[in-house]
Amino acid sequence: MRILALLTIFSALCGCVGLETNNKTSPVDEALKFCGFGYNSELGGMLEASYNYADKSDSSAEFGAKLEKGLETQLSAMVKNETFTEKLGEGEMLQLLREQQQCAKDYLINSRPNTRKDLLKVCMEDLQNRLAGNGSRRKVVSIRNYLVYAGHSMHSEESPVVALTIDDVVSERNIMVRCISNNNVYQDLEVVKNEG
Repeated sequence: MRILALLTIFSALCGCVGLETNNKTSPVDEALKFCGFGYNSELGGMLEASYNYADKSDSSAEFGAKLEKGLETQLSAMVKNETFTEKLGEGEMLQLLREQQQCAKDYLINSRPNTRKDLLKVCMEDLQNRLAGNGSRRKVVSIRNYLVYAGHSMHSEESPVVALTIDDVVSERNIMVRCISNNNVYQDLEVVKNEG
């Protein structure tokens, strides 16, 4: 009987995926469809609020953390709502919501395009590994004070030129590198000459 009640409420909340004629193409709608939940207005609202809060983030890591925090806040509010918990036990509803939330959260995080900040972070990590990684005699190397140098002739939106300082404890050097990317996905780096 309890399983029948769970299925009835789940169907009422989620709707029928096969009959869905929703033409919306927002990331939240895509996540709901991908996870097989149709268009659930309650879950959609929870995801939309959390997504909008997190989407202002500069990096994918920050986006994921903010999305997680927003979803936890929204989930806590939904569980306290008697409409959701009166026919099912609070634990069953919480489990159902958590499963929907996890699937949609993973989809949103993995489908979000990389940002410029993500590209620069990976580029600087690669440079750090090349300078002090396996086989290097220099074990302590830090990259400091890096910034995008848009005035360089090799700079482009797709592949920014970055001015930086390399500190290997013995000396400091200022160099410029070009972070080569494809759609903000890091490919490689190359050292470029300072034009000034």
